[in-house]
Amino acid sequence: MTPAKDLLRAAVYDRVSADRRRDARSVGEQETANVAACDRYGWHVEEVFTDNDRSASRFARKTRPDWERLVEQLSAGRFDVIVLWEPSRGDRELEMWARLLNTCRRDGVLIHITSHDRTYDVRRPRDWRTLAEDGVDSAYESEKVSERIRRGTRARAAEGRPHGKRLFGFQRVYDATTGQLVGQEIHPEQAATVRAIADMVTRGMPLTAIATQFNQEGILSPRGAMWRGTQIKRLILNPAYIGYRTHLGERVLSPEWFPPILDEQVYYVCLSKLTDPARGEQRPSSIKHLLSGLAVCGVCGSRVRIFKNKGRFGYTCKPAAPGGGPSFHVSRHVGRVDEYIEGLVIRYLQHPELAAMMVGDDESAAELRSILAEIEGKRAYLDQFYVQAAEEKLSARAVAAVEAAELAEIEVLERRSRRVRFSPQIGHLVEAGPEQVPQRWGALDVVQRREVIAGIFEKIEILPIGPGRRTPPDEESVRVTRRVRR
Repeated sequence: MTPAKDLLRAAVYDRVSADRRRDARSVGEQETANVAACDRYGWHVEEVFTDNDRSASRFARKTRPDWERLVEQLSAGRFDVIVLWEPSRGDRELEMWARLLNTCRRDGVLIHITSHDRTYDVRRPRDWRTLAEDGVDSAYESEKVSERIRRGTRARAAEGRPHGKRLFGFQRVYDATTGQLVGQEIHPEQAATVRAIADMVTRGMPLTAIATQFNQEGILSPRGAMWRGTQIKRLILNPAYIGYRTHLGERVLSPEWFPPILDEQVYYVCLSKLTDPARGEQRPSSIKHLLSGLAVCGVCGSRVRIFKNKGRFGYTCKPAAPGGGPSFHVSRHVGRVDEYIEGLVIRYLQHPELAAMMVGDDESAAELRSILAEIEGKRAYLDQFYVQAAEEKLSARAVAAVEAAELAEIEVLERRSRRVRFSPQIGHLVEAGPEQVPQRWGALDVVQRREVIAGIFEKIEILPIGPGRRTPPDEESVRVTRRVRR
């Protein structure tokens, strides 16, 4: 039925911040009261707008689609009165609330607050002041709640207590009488999955292959769904698995709340592998040759690649720029270079003193742990900063300045970490004695062998052999620089 021309057209808006039961009871109660007010004053309800489980503060993570739609239609002149249960149901962000008041003042739209049982006309200074002050109060309450939450989070972090959802691999213990959280224990089955991931990562298994294996075996992810490679990386790099609680990039050792699931050295090997900037240059599944992308040209410094000529594979550098000159600086047969490098590796690992230096002593392991922890802390700080910047609406210039400074420091730390990286495969190769090194080396796949080579040599350069020399001595055509352990 078309409303009479003299009836005011009303927009009813209902909102609740957190409907934990997901039953929309609060917004339903608001709607009943707001519609009853419209009936009492003889207003025609044009439309009811509802945002359930949506915050109106500046800290909100979810949008409010119905509120945005209401404001848009209000500006188009569709309504004569807005009906709210209380001012805070509208907007707790002061700027947005003031914009609404100005729109209503400009267009002569009334605002009815049902809990006040009062209709405001913000063209009147006293009415405008009342609702403006209500907006300040609502924003203030929102700020207090947010600060209280942050303070509680900081306090729990300082104590090493968990926050938020339960982390995969742990199970929580609650007081039988009060229901309060009193501790966390290792979840046996889930912890076994975490350890299996760490083992596969240290052995050089690609993340996608780990995910595929788990999915085929019916092992469910933390969300009870299929595994993904990115999810596995995010999970295994969580320092909680070695007993640390992290907040805003800072760690607190908390074994009573996070009993260690992984050995520290295993964790840092995973961290070293998965945060190495060079890792993304070649997918493990695409690697077929020992030194492609690992060795470099001794002339131009570019990483060597594979070429095929008359059925034989060779290493060569990238072609020179167009306009003259040779198309490449070096070209060597794959089999001969690989045989030379593998022979060096075996001889080095059979030498007790050299092998001991390559395994990585406690001092170098501690240095690597320290560097990687600092990198991880800076990345965690950046993640938290992005969230905080969005909440506080920092300018793009301010965000970019902080981001550039942090990323520059991360890059310096990553360069330091590459100088002290070591491979757990080296320890496996030498632990059974020199006579077992060739056999254990032969059992490694190409990805694992490359990891050992990268752990032993800082640089491998393939040099030009010169005109007229078909088979120069290997030591003259391949130059190696061994990593120095302090």
